[in-house]
Amino acid sequence: GTIEAWAADPDPRVRRVLAASLREVPPGPPDALAAARALKLLRSDVVPGVRRAAVASTGVAARGGSLPAEEAFAAVSARVGEPGAVGRAAVS
Repeated sequence: GTIEAWAADPDPRVRRVLAASLREVPPGPPDALAAARALKLLRSDVVPGVRRAAVASTGVAARGGSLPAEEAFAAVSARVGEPGAVGRAAVS
C-alpha cells in the first residue's frame, strides 16, 4: 500500500514526516495494520530523526489503541540501549 511505499522512500524527510503522521491513524484494519508495519520499519531506520519520530508515534499509537501495548513497550524498550550523541551527557 501507500504507507509501506512511503516508509521505503529514499528521502529521509518523507520517512520522518510519515513516522510523525502515523500518530493520527485510527485503530482498526486495514490502516492500523499498515501503520504498525510501517512503524516497525521506521523504528530501525538509519536516520536518527526518523527513528525518534517512529518511537514517539509508537507510544501514541499504543495509548490510542491502534497498536498492542505489549508490542509497543517491547519495541520502544529495545531502543533504550542506543547511546546518545558524543558529548550529550556533558551537556545535561
